Amino acid sequence: MQEALELIQQLKLAGVRFVILSGGEPLLREDIFSVAKALKTEGIHTNLFINGLLVREFIMGISVDGTQEVHDLFRVRKSSFKESLDSIRLCLSEGIRVGLRFTLSEGTKSSLPFIFDQRSTYLTSCTPEEKNFPL
Repeated sequence: MQEALELIQQLKLAGVRFVILSGGEPLLREDIFSVAKALKTEGIHTNLFINGLLVREFIMGISVDGTQEVHDLFRVRKSSFKESLDSIRLCLSEGIRVGLRFTLSEGTKSSLPFIFDQRSTYLTSCTPEEKNFPL
């Protein structure tokens, strides 16, 4: 990890603003998420490109912070609610487990009942195979 941290400092000094972590399978590196966090901390936009072989061993966390109106406002992006739900559907259709993430704040607390209802509402639109994966 020390070598990665030193390289990140060199990238920052060189003015690098964007990095793609890829390779054969970057998830094989045990500290890959620490590396990504260190890049983000230094203001370097980071993407993780994987080959998909290990993705079924993980749970994809996707944020849904309330109703469409609340979520879009909280995420400061119109249509982010729809994009989050589309991502959930895509993961489930590929057999990837999904963990629903909710940020509890003054602006989202009124949506908490909606979030709990989403599990049953969303699962009604899933295939039988998708229903085997918890949200």
